[in-house]
Amino acid sequence: MVLKVYGTKNSTCTQRVLTALYEKGVPYELITIDFAKAEHKSEKYMKLQPFGKVPVLDDDGFILFESRAIAKYIAKKYAGQGTSLIPAEDDLKAYGLFERVCISSQESEMKFADQRTSRRAHWRRSTSTHPRLESSLKKFSRGTSFNNPPSQYLPC
Repeated sequence: MVLKVYGTKNSTCTQRVLTALYEKGVPYELITIDFAKAEHKSEKYMKLQPFGKVPVLDDDGFILFESRAIAKYIAKKYAGQGTSLIPAEDDLKAYGLFERVCISSQESEMKFADQRTSRRAHWRRSTSTHPRLESSLKKFSRGTSFNNPPSQYLPC
């Protein structure tokens, strides 16, 4: 059975998984999740990923989410083919450096997510105290949810 990847091509995390699959030469099917239609919050998708995030890997019924975990899973499962993605565990220095990079990049993403969350909270407070601004934004957005504004509308 071909691996199924649920995600979007423009998601960095989905791209991480697709890159691992490409480097390993593993065939896959990308099942595009449409965020505009809130497919990531549908009951069906929430059974795969309880937080409504992408990507999700379905390997013949084995469901795995979190892009780094998926990439490592692919690297280990298909270790004998394609590009080597993880250093050998007995090469302690190389493996230690590999893990440091994995953790550092995860921490950077978490800091970025914290900044976005704080901007969203500020955005919500600022619009709720300015009724004219909120009214104008509603007319402009044509139904955009103000509880979850698109990132291009967030103040810097």
